[in-house]
Amino acid sequence: MENNSLFWNYLDKIVLENQIIIDRKKGTKHPKYENMVYVVDYGYIKNTKSMDNGGIDIFVGSNPNKNIDAMFCVIDIVKNDSEIKILLGCTEKEKMEIYDFLNKELLFAGVILHDIAKIDEMSSNDLGIVEEYTVEGNLIGHLVQGAINISKAGERLGADKEIVMLLSHMMLSHHFNPEFGSPKYPATPEAEMLHYLDVMDARMYDMKNACEDLKPGGMSDKIWSLDGRQVYKSRV
Repeated sequence: MENNSLFWNYLDKIVLENQIIIDRKKGTKHPKYENMVYVVDYGYIKNTKSMDNGGIDIFVGSNPNKNIDAMFCVIDIVKNDSEIKILLGCTEKEKMEIYDFLNKELLFAGVILHDIAKIDEMSSNDLGIVEEYTVEGNLIGHLVQGAINISKAGERLGADKEIVMLLSHMMLSHHFNPEFGSPKYPATPEAEMLHYLDVMDARMYDMKNACEDLKPGGMSDKIWSLDGRQVYKSRV
Protein backbone atom coordinates (compact mmCIF):
# COMPACT_ATOMS: atom_id res chain seq x y z
CA MET A 1 0.00 0.00 0.00
CA GLU A 2 1.23 3.47 -0.86
CA ASN A 3 2.47 5.50 2.11
CA ASN A 4 -0.47 7.91 1.85
CA SER A 5 -0.58 10.50 4.63
CA LEU A 6 -4.33 11.03 4.14
CA PHE A 7 -4.96 7.36 4.87
CA TRP A 8 -3.05 7.54 8.16
CA ASN A 9 -4.82 10.77 9.11
CA TYR A 10 -8.19 9.04 8.63
CA LEU A 11 -6.96 6.11 10.71
CA ASP A 12 -5.93 8.52 13.49
CA LYS A 13 -9.42 10.06 13.30
CA ILE A 14 -11.13 6.67 13.71
CA VAL A 15 -9.07 5.86 16.81
CA LEU A 16 -9.46 9.31 18.39
CA GLU A 17 -13.21 9.63 17.85
CA ASN A 18 -14.30 6.16 18.95
CA GLN A 19 -14.05 4.20 22.19
CA ILE A 20 -11.52 1.37 22.46
CA ILE A 21 -12.95 -1.71 24.17
CA ILE A 22 -10.31 -3.97 25.75
CA ASP A 23 -11.77 -7.47 26.07
CA ARG A 24 -8.52 -9.43 26.34
CA LYS A 25 -6.06 -8.06 28.87
CA LYS A 26 -2.29 -8.44 28.64
CA GLY A 27 -1.22 -11.86 29.96
CA THR A 28 -4.53 -13.61 29.23
CA LYS A 29 -4.86 -16.61 26.95
CA HIS A 30 -6.71 -16.71 23.65
CA PRO A 31 -10.21 -18.17 24.25
CA LYS A 32 -9.66 -20.92 21.66
CA TYR A 33 -5.88 -21.33 21.49
CA GLU A 34 -4.40 -21.64 24.97
CA ASN A 35 -0.81 -21.56 23.72
CA MET A 36 -1.39 -17.98 22.52
CA VAL A 37 -0.89 -15.41 25.28
CA TYR A 38 -1.54 -11.72 24.64
CA VAL A 39 1.63 -9.66 25.22
CA VAL A 40 -0.36 -6.38 25.25
CA ASP A 41 -3.99 -5.42 25.77
CA TYR A 42 -6.20 -6.47 22.86
CA GLY A 43 -9.67 -5.38 21.86
CA TYR A 44 -11.65 -3.53 19.23
CA ILE A 45 -12.74 -0.04 18.23
CA LYS A 46 -16.40 0.59 18.97
CA ASN A 47 -18.69 1.81 16.16
CA THR A 48 -16.39 0.39 13.47
CA LYS A 49 -16.76 -2.65 11.24
CA SER A 50 -14.05 -5.04 10.15
CA MET A 51 -14.17 -7.84 7.58
CA ASP A 52 -15.64 -10.25 10.16
CA ASN A 53 -18.46 -7.73 10.85
CA GLY A 54 -17.02 -7.02 14.31
CA GLY A 55 -15.15 -3.89 15.34
CA ILE A 56 -11.67 -3.20 13.99
CA ASP A 57 -9.18 -5.11 16.14
CA ILE A 58 -6.50 -3.18 18.01
CA PHE A 59 -3.42 -3.97 20.10
CA VAL A 60 -2.79 -1.35 22.81
CA GLY A 61 0.74 -1.21 24.21
CA SER A 62 2.30 0.32 27.31
CA ASN A 63 3.84 3.38 25.62
CA PRO A 64 2.22 6.49 27.18
CA ASN A 65 2.34 8.18 23.76
CA LYS A 66 -0.71 6.52 22.25
CA ASN A 67 0.18 6.90 18.59
CA ILE A 68 -0.71 4.47 15.82
CA ASP A 69 2.49 2.52 15.22
CA ALA A 70 1.40 0.26 12.38
CA MET A 71 -1.38 -1.83 10.94
CA PHE A 72 -1.29 -5.26 9.38
CA CYS A 73 -3.49 -7.75 7.62
CA VAL A 74 -3.89 -11.24 9.09
CA ILE A 75 -4.93 -14.18 6.93
CA ASP A 76 -6.79 -16.86 8.96
CA ILE A 77 -6.41 -20.17 7.14
CA VAL A 78 -8.78 -21.87 9.59
CA LYS A 79 -11.71 -19.46 9.03
CA ASN A 80 -10.68 -18.64 5.44
CA ASP A 81 -10.88 -14.91 6.01
CA SER A 82 -8.70 -11.88 6.62
CA GLU A 83 -8.70 -9.13 9.22
CA ILE A 84 -7.06 -5.74 9.70
CA LYS A 85 -5.38 -5.07 13.05
CA ILE A 86 -4.00 -1.79 14.41
CA LEU A 87 -1.07 -1.28 16.78
CA LEU A 88 -1.46 1.64 19.18
CA GLY A 89 1.22 2.84 21.60
CA CYS A 90 3.39 -0.28 21.40
CA THR A 91 7.03 -0.21 22.49
CA GLU A 92 9.71 -1.72 20.24
CA LYS A 93 9.89 -4.81 22.49
CA GLU A 94 6.11 -5.26 22.33
CA LYS A 95 6.12 -4.96 18.55
CA MET A 96 8.76 -7.65 18.27
CA GLU A 97 6.66 -9.93 20.50
CA ILE A 98 3.54 -9.30 18.43
CA TYR A 99 5.38 -9.68 15.14
CA ASP A 100 7.09 -12.90 16.18
CA PHE A 101 7.65 -13.89 12.54
CA LEU A 102 10.19 -11.09 12.07
CA ASN A 103 13.91 -11.86 11.88
CA LYS A 104 14.94 -9.83 14.92
CA GLU A 105 18.67 -9.88 14.18
CA LEU A 106 18.10 -8.65 10.63
CA LEU A 107 15.75 -5.89 11.79
CA PHE A 108 18.12 -4.71 14.53
CA ALA A 109 20.98 -4.67 12.02
CA GLY A 110 18.86 -2.53 9.72
CA VAL A 111 17.98 -0.15 12.57
CA ILE A 112 21.68 0.30 13.39
CA LEU A 113 22.93 0.62 9.81
CA HIS A 114 20.14 2.33 7.85
CA ASP A 115 21.53 5.88 8.19
CA ILE A 116 25.21 5.08 8.61
CA ALA A 117 26.14 6.58 5.22
CA LYS A 118 24.87 10.00 6.33
CA ILE A 119 28.39 10.66 7.60
CA ASP A 120 29.48 10.65 3.94
CA GLU A 121 26.35 12.42 2.71
CA MET A 122 26.80 15.56 4.81
CA SER A 123 29.72 17.73 5.87
CA SER A 124 29.86 19.32 9.31
CA ASN A 125 31.92 21.91 11.12
CA ASP A 126 34.11 21.42 14.20
CA LEU A 127 31.01 21.56 16.42
CA GLY A 128 29.41 18.70 14.52
CA ILE A 129 26.73 20.94 12.98
CA VAL A 130 25.83 20.00 9.41
CA GLU A 131 26.61 22.81 7.00
CA GLU A 132 25.90 21.31 3.60
CA TYR A 133 25.60 18.15 1.56
CA THR A 134 28.75 16.69 0.07
CA VAL A 135 29.12 16.04 -3.65
CA GLU A 136 28.66 12.34 -2.89
CA GLY A 137 25.54 13.17 -0.89
CA ASN A 138 24.03 15.16 -3.74
CA LEU A 139 24.87 12.67 -6.47
CA ILE A 140 24.42 9.33 -4.67
CA GLY A 141 22.70 9.84 -1.29
CA HIS A 142 22.92 7.84 1.90
CA LEU A 143 20.46 5.12 0.85
CA VAL A 144 22.45 4.00 -2.19
CA GLN A 145 25.80 4.63 -0.51
CA GLY A 146 24.66 2.59 2.50
CA ALA A 147 23.80 -0.34 0.25
CA ILE A 148 27.21 -0.04 -1.47
CA ASN A 149 29.00 0.01 1.89
CA ILE A 150 27.12 -3.08 3.10
CA SER A 151 27.93 -4.93 -0.11
CA LYS A 152 31.64 -4.09 0.22
CA ALA A 153 31.72 -5.08 3.91
CA GLY A 154 29.89 -8.32 3.19
CA GLU A 155 32.35 -9.25 0.45
CA ARG A 156 35.32 -8.41 2.68
CA LEU A 157 33.96 -10.48 5.59
CA GLY A 158 32.67 -13.36 3.47
CA ALA A 159 29.15 -12.82 4.83
CA ASP A 160 26.14 -14.78 3.66
CA LYS A 161 25.02 -13.33 0.29
CA GLU A 162 21.33 -13.57 1.23
CA ILE A 163 21.86 -11.49 4.38
CA VAL A 164 23.88 -8.90 2.45
CA MET A 165 21.11 -8.67 -0.15
CA LEU A 166 18.37 -8.31 2.49
CA LEU A 167 20.27 -5.61 4.38
CA SER A 168 21.02 -3.76 1.15
CA HIS A 169 17.32 -3.88 0.28
CA MET A 170 16.47 -2.41 3.69
CA MET A 171 18.87 0.45 3.05
CA LEU A 172 17.40 1.19 -0.36
CA SER A 173 13.73 0.95 0.63
CA HIS A 174 13.49 2.56 4.09
CA HIS A 175 12.33 5.94 2.68
CA PHE A 176 9.54 4.02 0.89
CA ASN A 177 8.68 6.56 -1.82
CA PRO A 178 10.80 7.27 -4.93
CA GLU A 179 10.33 11.01 -4.40
CA PHE A 180 12.04 10.63 -1.02
CA GLY A 181 15.00 8.77 -2.51
CA SER A 182 14.01 5.10 -2.36
CA PRO A 183 14.51 3.25 -5.64
CA LYS A 184 12.58 0.26 -4.24
CA TYR A 185 9.51 -0.21 -2.05
CA PRO A 186 9.90 -2.51 0.99
CA ALA A 187 9.50 -6.13 -0.10
CA THR A 188 10.23 -7.93 3.18
CA PRO A 189 8.57 -7.67 6.61
CA GLU A 190 11.83 -6.40 8.12
CA ALA A 191 12.17 -3.67 5.47
CA GLU A 192 8.55 -2.61 6.01
CA MET A 193 9.03 -2.43 9.79
CA LEU A 194 12.27 -0.46 9.41
CA HIS A 195 10.49 2.12 7.28
CA TYR A 196 7.75 2.74 9.84
CA LEU A 197 10.21 2.82 12.74
CA ASP A 198 12.18 5.46 10.84
CA VAL A 199 9.02 7.48 10.12
CA MET A 200 7.79 7.23 13.71
CA ASP A 201 11.16 8.31 15.12
CA ALA A 202 11.32 11.33 12.79
CA ARG A 203 7.74 12.37 13.55
CA MET A 204 8.20 12.06 17.32
CA TYR A 205 11.31 14.26 17.06
CA ASP A 206 9.40 16.89 15.07
CA MET A 207 6.44 16.79 17.46
CA LYS A 208 8.74 17.13 20.47
CA ASN A 209 10.43 20.16 18.90
CA ALA A 210 7.07 21.70 18.04
CA CYS A 211 5.84 21.35 21.64
CA GLU A 212 8.93 22.83 23.28
CA ASP A 213 7.96 26.45 22.55
CA LEU A 214 4.24 25.97 23.18
CA LYS A 215 2.24 26.67 26.30
CA PRO A 216 -0.18 23.94 27.45
CA GLY A 217 -3.32 24.16 25.33
CA GLY A 218 -1.46 25.78 22.45
CA MET A 219 -1.24 24.77 18.79
CA SER A 220 1.90 24.93 16.68
CA ASP A 221 2.20 26.35 13.21
CA LYS A 222 1.73 23.93 10.32
CA ILE A 223 4.77 21.67 10.07
CA TRP A 224 5.96 20.69 6.60
CA SER A 225 7.54 17.39 7.70
CA LEU A 226 4.22 16.35 9.28
CA ASP A 227 2.27 16.87 6.05
CA GLY A 228 1.24 20.37 7.08
CA ARG A 229 -0.34 19.28 10.35
CA GLN A 230 -0.41 21.38 13.51
CA VAL A 231 0.68 19.90 16.85
CA TYR A 232 -1.27 20.41 20.06
CA LYS A 233 0.45 20.56 23.49
CA SER A 234 -1.88 18.94 26.00
CA ARG A 235 -2.63 20.26 29.47
CA VAL A 236 -2.21 16.84 31.10
